[in-house]
Amino acid sequence: MTLVNNGKPRAKELLEFVGEELKKDLPISSVEVFSKASAGKPLTGDEAKVIAARSHLVITGVGD
Repeated sequence: MTLVNNGKPRAKELLEFVGEELKKDLPISSVEVFSKASAGKPLTGDEAKVIAARSHLVITGVGD
């Protein structure tokens, strides 16, 4: 599973909490955090391809 930290305050902590809760119910062997430079900067196409190739599940931080 990959968690995409959008750079907003406490986003990483929230995503990590969600990841840990999901690990209790799903067969997730590893959790990786990918941190964007800032919330206002989207992932590049190359970054999205790398994340998609490495993960079966991706959770992103969106909105406020």
